[in-house]
Amino acid sequence: MSFVVTLVILVTGRASKAQQAIETETARPLGHGVVELGTAYEFQVSNTGLEHALPFAFEAGIGDRFEFLVEPVALTAIRPSAGNGPSATGIGDLELTAFELVVHETPYTPAISFAAEVKLPTARNNSIGTGKTDVAGYLVMSKLFGPVDVHVNLGYTVIGKPMGVTANNIYNFAIAGVLPLGNRYEVFAECFGNTAASPDGETGDAGGVVLVPELAAGEIVGAGGVQWNINRTMEVSLGASYDTNSAFQTRTGFVYRTTAF
Repeated sequence: MSFVVTLVILVTGRASKAQQAIETETARPLGHGVVELGTAYEFQVSNTGLEHALPFAFEAGIGDRFEFLVEPVALTAIRPSAGNGPSATGIGDLELTAFELVVHETPYTPAISFAAEVKLPTARNNSIGTGKTDVAGYLVMSKLFGPVDVHVNLGYTVIGKPMGVTANNIYNFAIAGVLPLGNRYEVFAECFGNTAASPDGETGDAGGVVLVPELAAGEIVGAGGVQWNINRTMEVSLGASYDTNSAFQTRTGFVYRTTAF
């Protein structure tokens, strides 16, 4: 579960600043000493109930090729509809991701990065997290096509198997485009998805007993939104998504960027 959700494309060809607004990662490093601090409020409605989340993101550029991303979830509140289990409130899992740029973008080829991610089971409620560590690897590509900045991710996640539960490792993908509307606004759209970790989706059902509600279900998500670049250091975004499990989510995000070292 990742939270997500990219860097302003200007018609002059500079890369976009909207990275924290979308789930899809970019292959372009922040730059040495650049730090981004981001947060968001996410609200989801589905046929199983309501969910609120407050994720954070701390990202730092190290040299010209490396980045390190820390993504804690300060609060998750799950409020199921009748018959879908108990409510749950608490912190979420912690994701740590390292990126390395291996190929610079050219007029004819994309920038290419590799990423390695570890999800640490910091959630204390199995309605919020699985209680196990996951490890993932990603191929990340970014390319400007005129004014449109396009990002593509391909990934594979090794799922930590909770005791007594059959869990499959998962494949995932993401593709996003960001289009500037003048110097201060941009619109973005993306599609991302993954295969199912459990044959029973998020229920993790074994003989009618719900074991691990947060095992990833197979899904495809479509999302879009707009970002306002207040100045060179601050951005605000508003987005919405809908997935194949009939879940609708809104996301309001804020990013602050500075040069720290």
